[in-house]
Amino acid sequence: MSVPAYTGPLGRTWHYVFLGICCVVFFFLMAPIAVIVPLSFNIEPYFTFTEGMLRLDPDAFSFRWYKDVLGMCTQKATEAADAFTTSTKVQECGSGSN
Repeated sequence: MSVPAYTGPLGRTWHYVFLGICCVVFFFLMAPIAVIVPLSFNIEPYFTFTEGMLRLDPDAFSFRWYKDVLGMCTQKATEAADAFTTSTKVQECGSGSN
């Protein structure tokens, strides 16, 4: 984004200072996200970078935290998934006769 030709020296200086401030704010907003997202795939019971994660070993990553948050590891969620699967199979068998 360029500054209009009629902008004075103070306006040009402020433009670049403003861009610098925006870059600093953007960095401070994005840096925690850039750290937390990789840690959310950690297989360990605590948030830390392990040797396996640093080597990009697939065994060091999991969806454990996402399953916990979404309630996919509970007995009730498993029963609901089984019921959905059974209902889908019954529906497929029933619709095949038409």
